[in-house]
Amino acid sequence: MHTGYLGIFTASRIMPKLICYFLEHPDAQISYSSLCQNIGEDKGASWKQMKALARVSFLSVERTEGRLYCRLNREFPLLHEFKNIMEKERVL
Repeated sequence: MHTGYLGIFTASRIMPKLICYFLEHPDAQISYSSLCQNIGEDKGASWKQMKALARVSFLSVERTEGRLYCRLNREFPLLHEFKNIMEKERVL
């Protein structure tokens, strides 16, 4: 998982993984449990960070048929900047 410079934006080691996952998979609508498996993190530890991303509107989280699903909010105001940072980091 790609986390480099994005780690500067937060002290959490999980937050950069979540941000990178959704930047790399912008069309994904993924269940919470599958997301935790994909980023290799514990569900309990990830939940707090996911709520924080939903609170600032980076993610939308919805419950369908008893399962939580997450997706990137394409209208997030800083989305373009996060994508640029990730692209610049890949060049370095």
